[in-house]
Amino acid sequence: MHPGVAADVAGILASLANLTVLSADHAIIRVVDRLYSLPRTGKAVRIDNWCLPLSKQSLADHLLALGKLADLFWDAAPAQCDPRSLAVMIAFHDLAEVLVGDVPDFTTADLAGAHFRTAEDKAEQERWANRRVLEALPADLRSEAEQALTLLADTTNEQTRFFHMLDKIEPIVAVWRYINHHRETLDINVFLEAMSDFFTNPKVIGTCINEETRELITQLQSTDAARAYFLGNKAPSMLGAILTEPMHYIE
Repeated sequence: MHPGVAADVAGILASLANLTVLSADHAIIRVVDRLYSLPRTGKAVRIDNWCLPLSKQSLADHLLALGKLADLFWDAAPAQCDPRSLAVMIAFHDLAEVLVGDVPDFTTADLAGAHFRTAEDKAEQERWANRRVLEALPADLRSEAEQALTLLADTTNEQTRFFHMLDKIEPIVAVWRYINHHRETLDINVFLEAMSDFFTNPKVIGTCINEETRELITQLQSTDAARAYFLGNKAPSMLGAILTEPMHYIE
């Protein structure tokens, strides 16, 4: 475990507390406030579609959880992985969404509804939004953010592969966090049906970089294991205490 990436992600977000950007219609957007008020759309549309009595995970919670996962899985990180660089990657990889919204992955157009974008449209909108965000940053952080976004585009880079693994793991970890936090009131059968795509998404295990993480994801993507956890079985030991971490929900 590396005790530093999560704290660095939180520190970067705190440093952006007063940062504002202009939206396409020239509205002033306070970046960090927006992170805390935007839902993770993949879960939000399923909560709405299945009428689940659950609050919606914020985009800020996703970023902070990635930092915690980075610390937790640090022993699996490639030797050249730099904690500060990884923290910047985590903090900025979804920051475009404060302007263009969160586009859910592995979600049909019908289920995504107004949130659906083609891959081409999403990429074009995020390039525009990233430029807006970068222009608003102080020079030192802008340089780090530009380097991080460039690195994110290099899918052959070992640090980028480690980041993408964390980014794909977090959504199913969040499903288990929901189970932990709402065990007393959750209808587990309806919940597992609503969240079934998170258990079947083949992209998750495809990002794993070693056998230990593959075994973990195999367990996390098992609805039988999730149901057993709901009923009181212990979580996978590799997850440490992350499932009990408080979740931040949108208001």
